[in-house]
Amino acid sequence: MIFKENTNKIRKLLIVVAVIGTPISLNLFVFSWSWPKVLNGTLTEWISFFGSYSGGVVGGIVAYIVSKAQIDNQRTMERLKSLEAELPTYVAMKLEFDKVIQTVDALIKVKEKMDSSTDEKLKEKIYFASIGLNEFHWDRWERKWLITDSILLEELLKFQESFQRTIEVFGIDIEGAEKEIIDKYEKGLITKEQEEIDKLGLEGMKAEKIHYWNELDYCKEKASKINAVLLRKENLIKKLKAGFININRTNLDTHYEDYKVNR
Repeated sequence: MIFKENTNKIRKLLIVVAVIGTPISLNLFVFSWSWPKVLNGTLTEWISFFGSYSGGVVGGIVAYIVSKAQIDNQRTMERLKSLEAELPTYVAMKLEFDKVIQTVDALIKVKEKMDSSTDEKLKEKIYFASIGLNEFHWDRWERKWLITDSILLEELLKFQESFQRTIEVFGIDIEGAEKEIIDKYEKGLITKEQEEIDKLGLEGMKAEKIHYWNELDYCKEKASKINAVLLRKENLIKKLKAGFININRTNLDTHYEDYKVNR
């Protein structure tokens, strides 16, 4: 953005120098200069030539300004149209992130109660129980591909993958899986060796489940950051549509700092 602004300033400066410098150069090197045995023309002829030349230059500049204004206006309209197409996506995604934050906040409150409890068996039962978190409309999340903000899209992709894994892990019934392993061994459906292997796998599931319980605060903060960006984008586009703000003077891009959370 800074490089582009500097380039535009340099281009405008060169145009000004060219407009001012051309008549000065003609005066010094054409009107006042001659080569032996070469006629440099009468003053009237040169004034006529200069009039035609300067008229052509001015006409070219005017044509350039008009053409550039038309191109810029066309680009502005296309950009505004693209942003208007994104608006329903921001609305839909914000609805989903509102639910994410509410769901995660409820789980955090459960965790806080469990952490303050002295009943270890109850804590283990809650932490390793199957908790269904299937109230999300994942078809709305697919609208993310309409978003032109590459950083926001990257953050949405990473969050969706992480959160879907969170849902999978919370849905695992550790106690039920443990009973199933024991039942299979007692019925002779698996060997003792296989039972031990399955139990080791179960320990890995327990560790993963504890990990995601501990990540809830981070998950909520990250979701809140993304949600704030979605709301800001939604409001900006609505203001652009209403003509309250100028699209060429409005920065709609986000930065990684907008999504940074404290680990």
